[in-house]
Amino acid sequence: ADSGDYEIKVVQDKYEVTQTEDFVSPLAEVYYKGELIKSDLEGNPTKVDTNKLGTYEVIYYYHGATKTIEVEVVDNAEPSKSQIVLKYDDENGKSYQGNWYSGNIYVEYKSTDYTEEGIKGSGIAYYEVSEDGENFTKIDGNTEIIEKEGNYLRYVRAVDESGNTGVVNSYRIKIDKTKPTCTFAGESTEWQPNLNLTASEQITSRTIIA
Repeated sequence: ADSGDYEIKVVQDKYEVTQTEDFVSPLAEVYYKGELIKSDLEGNPTKVDTNKLGTYEVIYYYHGATKTIEVEVVDNAEPSKSQIVLKYDDENGKSYQGNWYSGNIYVEYKSTDYTEEGIKGSGIAYYEVSEDGENFTKIDGNTEIIEKEGNYLRYVRAVDESGNTGVVNSYRIKIDKTKPTCTFAGESTEWQPNLNLTASEQITSRTIIA
């Protein structure tokens, strides 16, 4: 028989499977000149390794006729909660403990992306930060130099290559670069000849407010 007389049909041409989820290739039906002659044709491979992300092909063969379907293994697992490293001034500074400081604070973020233990997901793509816990902005790399003065919280989360966002973490910054100022008042512009005054008229002290 001519291979063109055979047609192989599968329920759908493309499947999406979550990483580590078992996937057994569906059985195909074979038609000869429009008549069903086989309903249990196995594909090659019969089982897809879903531990590895990517798009895989399953091919069906029958008397020269072929049929190919695609199986896409995707990462739906969120990255880990971001860990935060804080240091004074730069990456070589001592560990910052959250106290008031008159300089800048160096921040480094660390996160991992595993679907299951030992099975890597798509990997960390970037980090997002926020000062209100709601509106996040993407940053370049995984480090920052914080210069803004004040006593406030900052929030961070990791985003993987598949677009999954991790659990939000936060840390407090206390930066005061403003020098204190001092004013005073109460200086006298006149000499007081106390010796020539009566006791009730004598000025015995001056008040200076600083």
